[in-house]
Amino acid sequence: MNVVEIIINDKDFNGEYNKFDKSYKDGQRYVSVGFSTSTYGMGSPCSTSKEIADSIQHAKKVITSQGDKWKIVDKRKSSNLERFFNV
Repeated sequence: MNVVEIIINDKDFNGEYNKFDKSYKDGQRYVSVGFSTSTYGMGSPCSTSKEIADSIQHAKKVITSQGDKWKIVDKRKSSNLERFFNV
């Protein structure tokens, strides 16, 4: 059994905020929710709190179904995720 980190991040590898292309959602910012292992993974761009919560719940189900445990890693600078969602 492994511990898989569910990463929540609002910035890319260059430290800039994640944004959709201008041709999609007018270049709106988004939060990425995802995880990866050597055999399975997922990634979701989320533009609402509900999408973030739904993606986290889905990730938990996938990880648990594979016999692994999950851990939330929230890399956003100002995060109150646990206060708003039961994660």
